[in-house]
Amino acid sequence: MKTSLSSLQRGLSEIFAFAYRNYALTKNEFYAIFEMLFWPLVSLISVGLLGEFLYLDREAVASY
Repeated sequence: MKTSLSSLQRGLSEIFAFAYRNYALTKNEFYAIFEMLFWPLVSLISVGLLGEFLYLDREAVASY
């Protein structure tokens, strides 16, 4: 019983250490991740608004 409890405790400790390491790295890189997600979204919105501003035909604007 003591061996399995020790093994369980060690396993949980390793899982917690892995999760904490990922959290620490993500916390430090949050700005970079935010930049990678934010600017493509801004460019998509601005291109869409530009197409609306220029009164482009439906055929001239790419659709999905």
